[in-house]
Amino acid sequence: MLRALRECPTAEGAERVYFAGQKEMEHEAAVNRMGVPMLRKTYDQLCEIGTQYGVEVCPLVDEG
Repeated sequence: MLRALRECPTAEGAERVYFAGQKEMEHEAAVNRMGVPMLRKTYDQLCEIGTQYGVEVCPLVDEG
């Protein structure tokens, strides 16, 4: 049934047809692969707090 849904023609201006929850599922897979995106300022603040409590800081995966 999902295959039939994915093969449906798209609406004008749309790239593809999604089923319920698909975007969230794809986002979760990307986060599991690449990590949680966050602002550099937020990362720096978390590092500062972690250092105060002796927590080891995880390195950045990609600053780009």
